[in-house]
Amino acid sequence: MKCGHCKRLAPVWDELAESIAADPKLASRVIIAKVDADADRDLGNRFGITGFPTLQFFARGKPVDEPTKSRSPPTRTGAVAALDSLAAGFGLSTDQDSLIGKAKEALASLVDEDASNGALYVRYMSKIAEKGAAWIDTELTRLQKLASGKLSSTKLQEIGKKISVLSAFNEPTSASA
Repeated sequence: MKCGHCKRLAPVWDELAESIAADPKLASRVIIAKVDADADRDLGNRFGITGFPTLQFFARGKPVDEPTKSRSPPTRTGAVAALDSLAAGFGLSTDQDSLIGKAKEALASLVDEDASNGALYVRYMSKIAEKGAAWIDTELTRLQKLASGKLSSTKLQEIGKKISVLSAFNEPTSASA
């Protein structure tokens, strides 16, 4: 460790690694590695490391040839901006039927993965209208419990998408319809 940034990050990084190692479920899914890119310049060059400290994320199930390029936090998996605004506060809305209609209209204009994700919003809106706003927390708890078990990466991604979309319904809203 040479710079102040590296020195400040080291204890946080060590704590994270210890936490992951102590949790068998995380340890089987997450690997924390520390590499000295000064000492191993070939590796540093391979992954485009030009400054220190550099944190890189390699997605599970993806080739290790290149890390995820984003330097910002990942967006919510499955999020559809056009439907997020309708989902926020939906459970407390007094006009749920109208919001479901608007969501179906928006869904009709979506394509590919957005259309698939948008269908989740409409499905969840119907469930909330039928079972009440308390269903949101019940379903989130159920999905989070499922996600903590042993699952294939495909199933884990599917559940992660469902959690992400469902969490849009818990977002605060300035005005309920």
